[in-house]
Amino acid sequence: MIGEFLPKYRVPALALTVMENGGTVLKKTYGYADVENGIVADDKSMFYISSCTKAFTSLLAAMAVQEGRIGWDTPVNNVLPCELRFFDSTTTRLVSMRDMAAHMTGLPRHDFMQDSCETREQLVHRLRYLRPVISLRERSEYQNQVYVALGWVLEQLYGRSYEQLIVDKIADPLGMEVRFRGMAADDERLAVPYRLDFSMDGITRTRLEHSTSSMDNPCGGLILTNDALERWLMFLNGGGELYGTRLIDEKAFETWIKPVYTYEVFGADSLLRGYALGWNTQATPYGLMVSHGGVQAGYQSDILFYPKSKNGLCVVTNCLGIPMSEIVRLMVTDVLAGQGKPDYESFFLEKYAGSFLTLEDAPEVRPTAPTFVTGSEVGIYADDGYG
Repeated sequence: MIGEFLPKYRVPALALTVMENGGTVLKKTYGYADVENGIVADDKSMFYISSCTKAFTSLLAAMAVQEGRIGWDTPVNNVLPCELRFFDSTTTRLVSMRDMAAHMTGLPRHDFMQDSCETREQLVHRLRYLRPVISLRERSEYQNQVYVALGWVLEQLYGRSYEQLIVDKIADPLGMEVRFRGMAADDERLAVPYRLDFSMDGITRTRLEHSTSSMDNPCGGLILTNDALERWLMFLNGGGELYGTRLIDEKAFETWIKPVYTYEVFGADSLLRGYALGWNTQATPYGLMVSHGGVQAGYQSDILFYPKSKNGLCVVTNCLGIPMSEIVRLMVTDVLAGQGKPDYESFFLEKYAGSFLTLEDAPEVRPTAPTFVTGSEVGIYADDGYG
């Protein structure tokens, strides 16, 4: 079924690994890593996993805690050689790695500020100018820049780059091949990113350029093969251990996936959801589901597992525009739960198709006049946080 989706909706490639009861029941990579040059994707093709990177960053933090370098609730500025400053003095004084890993600092997304940052250090410096929308620990507010700062904190604790820490402490011990955004553009196995645009006339596929910045790698810059994703999923379903190699003990693993902030979603079913340390959590009839998704220009990813049943999946694709990784995730999880194969394809495509309007369908917009003198807003602006 997945193989039929790809050409039908012009999805270039998709890599999928599925585990049931702790064993791999499916591992396959479909489609083309490079459509124009006819390069077929396989299990050694490399895909960005985007925000699924956050679990790797928080795992490094868990290892630092286990090694006694810092505590989850220790104010980071108590142990850092240089200060990590936030907008308000209370957050600066009290912020911990748990706050940072669970998005509890009070900062909203502020994603556009990254565009003017050239280095990780520059981004971390500018955090002090970004205004929060809530207080420290009031609730979880998803925030990419703070994960970059968490990576920077780990660099200070270990005296090594974030990328080298990932290789030394996670990838090499688990036998995972890993690359990083901004450092792998010349790897011929790197799947080309694409954008899919939908209109009433069909689907247009556009080839994109690889990102050249490694500045924000701790929040979304890891690149993995399907082979590596299988090992990652085995490690997760092994409770922090793979083939006798244990990176964190069982108690530390439980802390890593335990929600820090929870909230209830009301609908047909009342669901308790939350955010742990680099993971989304959800209470389901089949046990706790731990997951994370990721999106960036030309890539999507989804990773999830059920610690109790040891079921799970990893899915990545080199396109953006149709939620293919989400469609596959929903289909596979329902199959693993014995729910059959619901028609998620139609559900998502109807949602997309409903947003398309032809020119004839578009509502008439009457001419209007500006409420200010044209050109009065033109100028050069600067902001300490955004540049």
